[in-house]
Amino acid sequence: MINKEQYIIPSLKTKGIFEYFYVVMSLLLLVAAGYTQSTILNILFIVFLLIPIKNPVLLLPVLFAAAVTSRLFLSSFDSQMSLSRIVVTIFILYSILNFILKKQARTNKRILIWLLLTLSIVILSTLQSETLDFIPLFSFALNLIMFYFMSLYILDEQEKKRLNNYMIISAIFIGLAVLYMTFKSNGMVLINQRLSIKEVNSNRLAMAIAQVIMILVFAIVTFIKKMKKLFLFFLATLVSGLFFSMLLTGSRTAFLAVLLSSISIILLTLNGKNKRKLVLGIFILIFISLSIYKFTNGYDFQGVFRRFTLENIEESRGTHRINNSVLIIKYVIPHNFYWGVGIGADNVKVALGSHNPLFKNAAHNIIIDPLSQIGIFGFLALWYMIIFVLKKSNRTFKDGNYLIGLPLSLLLVSLFNGIGETMYTTRFIWFAMGLCLIFLPNNKKDQMKIE
Repeated sequence: MINKEQYIIPSLKTKGIFEYFYVVMSLLLLVAAGYTQSTILNILFIVFLLIPIKNPVLLLPVLFAAAVTSRLFLSSFDSQMSLSRIVVTIFILYSILNFILKKQARTNKRILIWLLLTLSIVILSTLQSETLDFIPLFSFALNLIMFYFMSLYILDEQEKKRLNNYMIISAIFIGLAVLYMTFKSNGMVLINQRLSIKEVNSNRLAMAIAQVIMILVFAIVTFIKKMKKLFLFFLATLVSGLFFSMLLTGSRTAFLAVLLSSISIILLTLNGKNKRKLVLGIFILIFISLSIYKFTNGYDFQGVFRRFTLENIEESRGTHRINNSVLIIKYVIPHNFYWGVGIGADNVKVALGSHNPLFKNAAHNIIIDPLSQIGIFGFLALWYMIIFVLKKSNRTFKDGNYLIGLPLSLLLVSLFNGIGETMYTTRFIWFAMGLCLIFLPNNKKDQMKIE
């Protein structure tokens, strides 16, 4: 059983102080470079990323932050390239270099075979697609390679402790940045009465906020007994603000994902001797609800909040996603059963165009999207790895290793978000799965199970 007292941010030790400093500075530079679009700050950020050549794990907190803000923080060198792509590329290159020089890593033959097989399926699917668009393929391949290299790292308990803290710090930084841009008048844009920041799609913004919320919810629920009261109040307030921002996006799927993921984590941490966590979870939800009600009193957000009513869901048919899903199941999947139409929503639009010009978009669903885009072979490969990681993580969590609850929270919110969003191609879900494997136990018996 892990001593939770060791895993609280305020208890900084002299050992690892450089790592804390590096993580904080890299996060500051990410936010500054992405928000200002300054070329000088972008260069400085990239130079700073090159520092941990001997310890690429230090890049993971900023990689998470860059991934969730990928549409928000773009490179000043190319308006179409996110800073996230730069970070993940450096992480992969440094990982290759370290494993060649040190030759110390898990030998995950199972995951390597799966990686090669999955990439082959997606490449074949892309080659026979109508659009022959290789950009979605490149992005997806980058995510899978990142996941593979993350799975190779072996950390001791102290390193896992620090990485856990770094991830919480990363969530706090991004949470504060999102709140600042949300409520800063010239940084807030309402499109159809839904919150968007810097013209980022409202649903995409909600997906990012949901990821940050779940890290903070995990920290509160798991470490409540040992957390400083002032720090606890700060985290609860931050969660409340982020939850309110997420509601303003009008994303029903993100709201449902956070709710279901929070309940799941609370139930997983319950045991026969500790029922107080359930009460704590209820208290947090009540606190958030009251805070939102108090803040919004006197403001007219009825247009946004009406989206959460059953009447609106029925009227809009889930923003036409139900219509799209029905058409995809009826026309696209049967005729492209083995290889799909090719990865990316554009291929689905082309396939649907000849059948119904009114509804021709991706299903935005973690089951229908891969079935239609990469076929049954890609679908089975995808869900094989998701179930594999879920089973390993759940078993580790139940054995008392609460640290794995952090990446498990990220994975759960990604999967629940997949009810109404295209999640299988996002960096969120593959980062969460890779982090789950990093936090698995390191003894030889457990390593043999994942090889």
